[in-house]
Parts: sequence; C-alpha cells; structure tokens
Amino acid sequence: MTKNKQTNLAGQLRHYLANLPCPTHYAKVMAALNIAPMARLTQTLEQMMHDDHAQNRPMIAAMVISKQGPLPAQGFFDKARDLGFDISDPQAFHSAQVMALRKSFHA
Repeated sequence: MTKNKQTNLAGQLRHYLANLPCPTHYAKVMAALNIAPMARLTQTLEQMMHDDHAQNRPMIAAMVISKQGPLPAQGFFDKARDLGFDISDPQAFHSAQVMALRKSFHA
C-alpha cells in the first residue's frame, strides 16, 4: 500500500472512530469502511497510535475492540508498550484511553 493510500485510510478511519458513541469491533470497522484484509486495518491503527502518541493525544485506536471481549486485540497493547506506556493493567489502560478520547471528542 502506498503512503498516500495509508494516509487517506487513516483520515477516514480517524473520522469514523471519532464519531462513534462507544468502541466497536474490528469486523464492523472493516465492513463500514470496506477495509480488507485485517492486516491493512491493524497496520493503519498501529500507525495512528504512533501518530497520536507523537502528538500527545489519546490513542483513537482504543475505539476498536475484539469480539471476544471489551478490549482491543493484543496488538494494541503490544504497540502501546512499544511506545512506552505501562500496560500492566490492560483494562485500566484501555479505559483511560477511551475516557480521554471522549473528553477530546467533546472539547
């Protein structure tokens, strides 16, 4: 995928996620934005996490969760750890990101 396509997808994805009332499943995001394969979505989310961290923003990727539970897939937490976040309590870390996002959406 070219950098321009990645940037366009990230913009579309950011807009979509910012307008959600609550986190949603990976499959729903893929269907809503016609994204395939899953690797394309996860690569874009990881780049967005990097960008959000660099801009000192809450990570909008927290708005995408697994069908198996109320948390994102392990890759979200792996990337957060790589960015220097303490993920020793994944649920608390995720909740803090979602709460910070909600505040930023309504600011």
